[in-house]
Amino acid sequence: MGIRNAEMPAMPFEGGENNGEAPAKGLTKREHACIHLRIPDTGDKELDALIAKAQRLDTAKALYSGMLACHDQDGTWSSDNCWDQAIQQADGLIADLKRTG
Repeated sequence: MGIRNAEMPAMPFEGGENNGEAPAKGLTKREHACIHLRIPDTGDKELDALIAKAQRLDTAKALYSGMLACHDQDGTWSSDNCWDQAIQQADGLIADLKRTG
């Protein structure tokens, strides 16, 4: 499978013109895969920014759940400071992943 196949519509449909514009083709296979896998590599800056935002939120939610599941022995963690820590950890993890490819 080459790039040419990745640029083909993932869910093609027959559509007419939209207000004089070219017919819509739907998402490409690459766009669909990037959205589903939360990988901001579609080539569309706006779509990639939305995917990166969702990736950050998903990562922070997973970290937050794990942090709350580990019972804080001295009682210093509240849900607020735990969320702040989860966001910071998510940002660090995502930055590391970008750096290492």
